[in-house]
Amino acid sequence: MKISVVLPYKNASPTLEEAMVSILEQSYGNFELIVIDDHSNDDSRLVVEKWTKLDSRIVPITNRGKGIVAALNTGLAVAKGKYIARMDADDISLPKRLEKQIEKMMEQPNLGLTSCLAEHWNTSDQHRDEGFQKYIHWVNSLVSESEIYLNRFVESPLPHPTVFFKRELIDQFGGYSSGDFPEDYELWLRWMKNGVKMEKVNEVLLKWRDGNNRLSRTDQRYHPDAFYQIKTTYLAEHLKKSGIRQVWIWGAGRKSRQRAKLLEAYGINIKAYIDLNADKTTTAKCISYKDLPDPTDAFVLSYVANRGAREEIRDFLQQKDYREGDDFLMVG
Repeated sequence: MKISVVLPYKNASPTLEEAMVSILEQSYGNFELIVIDDHSNDDSRLVVEKWTKLDSRIVPITNRGKGIVAALNTGLAVAKGKYIARMDADDISLPKRLEKQIEKMMEQPNLGLTSCLAEHWNTSDQHRDEGFQKYIHWVNSLVSESEIYLNRFVESPLPHPTVFFKRELIDQFGGYSSGDFPEDYELWLRWMKNGVKMEKVNEVLLKWRDGNNRLSRTDQRYHPDAFYQIKTTYLAEHLKKSGIRQVWIWGAGRKSRQRAKLLEAYGINIKAYIDLNADKTTTAKCISYKDLPDPTDAFVLSYVANRGAREEIRDFLQQKDYREGDDFLMVG
């Protein structure tokens, strides 16, 4: 039951060795570690060469293209395992990560992908990023299949370096796509659209570093606007498939309106906006949340991004007999 661990790297010499060793010292040992060099110009290759001589499970290759997407697909192309585990060059997998994840897949063969909880790995620059800490707190709260599925349009419900999936998914639904969007989030949305079931091991199995050089800080493909563009594509497709062409938008602020209007390009009509008060100036009418119609007359998309407000809105809608997934979705 072989696993292929796919680890791309670029100029990662300060952290690469620790990341590789955390895989090589896993309690489950039947794996290959594919390390893909994305044209580094530091000492990363020396680290890989050193460990390749010491452990035959390491498969060193060079990216056939350029960038993270090409590197990932280069690694997948040579992977021999039935399962693929993702790993980044600056993170640490805890010793039982692979063991716990393959156990999960064996116990629940209907799953196509599993993940795990992540620990916010403090470094000298991390204490300033409260947003990242809040994201980890939120993403760690999504464990079950239904929690992941219902929250898929909020943010990415799966930290990329935590995932562990069946190799056959690549053959069935395709691998990483290149574009002006986050490649991992697009992949999860595409796979979930095709019915792939995902559930996490409810344990912290990865130490996730958040340094200043993280791609989500430096690359426009991971800007919030890029997330909204790609999620809107899949959200609109989901709505149409469900027979929904008209929606009520909770959140009449400028950003909520801008993001919701992306739906109109896909033929989804905005019936009205919902807010605390009905005095917001909007293109469609704006009503107070107190005047919300019955669920038989409205499908609600909440674009309110404040996480405290998100829970309050969810509770309010459920008290009004709205069913999450059937009558409303959280998308902000």
